[in-house]
Amino acid sequence: MNAEDFQIARLLVISTGLWPSAGQVASALGLAGFHVAIVCPIDSPACRLRKLNAHFPYRSSASSASIQSAIAMWSPDVLVCADDLAVQELHSLYFKASNILDQPKRTRLMNLIELSLGDPHSFVATLSKSEILLQAKSLGIICPQTITLTDNLGFAREDSGMVFPIMVKTDDAWGGLGVRRVNDQLELRAAITELSLPYNWPGPLKRFIGRLLRRVFFRWLSKWPRKMSIQEYVVGRPCNCAVVCWKGKVLAGITVDVLKTSYEFGPSTIVRVIDHPSVTAAAEKIVAKLNLSGFLGFDFILDPANKVWFLEMNPRATPTSHICARDQDLAGSFFSQITGKRPKAVGRVIHQDLITLFPAEALPVNETMIPNASSGNDTPDDEPEFVEACRAREQKKMRRRFWRLRKSNELGPRA
Repeated sequence: MNAEDFQIARLLVISTGLWPSAGQVASALGLAGFHVAIVCPIDSPACRLRKLNAHFPYRSSASSASIQSAIAMWSPDVLVCADDLAVQELHSLYFKASNILDQPKRTRLMNLIELSLGDPHSFVATLSKSEILLQAKSLGIICPQTITLTDNLGFAREDSGMVFPIMVKTDDAWGGLGVRRVNDQLELRAAITELSLPYNWPGPLKRFIGRLLRRVFFRWLSKWPRKMSIQEYVVGRPCNCAVVCWKGKVLAGITVDVLKTSYEFGPSTIVRVIDHPSVTAAAEKIVAKLNLSGFLGFDFILDPANKVWFLEMNPRATPTSHICARDQDLAGSFFSQITGKRPKAVGRVIHQDLITLFPAEALPVNETMIPNASSGNDTPDDEPEFVEACRAREQKKMRRRFWRLRKSNELGPRA
């Protein structure tokens, strides 16, 4: 589809969760000039955005039907995914479309998904950490040494040669939920057992079960529920790069040093905008190799020598995708590519390199955090209802975290 084929640029954001970043990127796309609709849970803060042109409910019990219904009712020109599950749903819809008897309907849906995400031959790789690492290594990008395992037999072959500390990762996790750093064999076995449990179980409970059942797990369960990666631990500071791309070409991107996260290996809360040619080059190579489109995020480690180590790719809009800094406007660049026109307005420009990401700026500042007064303002002040909903949710999460921590302490010290 060419730019001249678009009359009014209608865009649908797909969000299966409650992440504030879904609302942030939807707002930025609306400011750029898109007519934006969103399909998301009814209790998502994104529902409170004033600038939305339409909102459709997402139901986890009927996930595919929710997304298909929103697409049918909104008739978007392009789709944007706000989380990994949304990407999985679109992949599933694409592959199921071949069974639709209505040829025009099937073709329209497949073309829309392919236009929005890129080459369907890359769909499997985009959601697999181990596959993306293989692709990156084939391009000469520096990656930590990684071993992918699925069962006890493979683990036994590698067990004796591991040098600690190491990282344990599930192949399909997101938001840092499937990542653990371990320091010895006991921690390694406990981590693998824990990460085999459902992601939505409370963390303290999973850690307790992991420590309790690690011997049973390796003795009786030969085939693991999930594919795991055992990865070399690289000393350094985390760094990520958010880009928007089109048919294998990066249109715009923003690279940041991650100074603070919401939890270990979790989403960024305080970042510093930087320029790093090796980060940009690695992202461009992967995008070109897989012929990707849409919003993506790339995670790296910068070691003490400032050398870049590629870790993984997130095939969706990430928490810095909406930021306008150093003449990089991802939403505006996407609008120009789709419509062939200049964006109607530049999004919320942040002039400081140091940025406290909303809604982290609403949380109490402690001695380990950089004072909010010294950082750029990421708060969407033109969306007060959205801001209020996000802050209320963060405060609720803090209370839950407090009680979970109390319960985990009651379980006793680690074995």
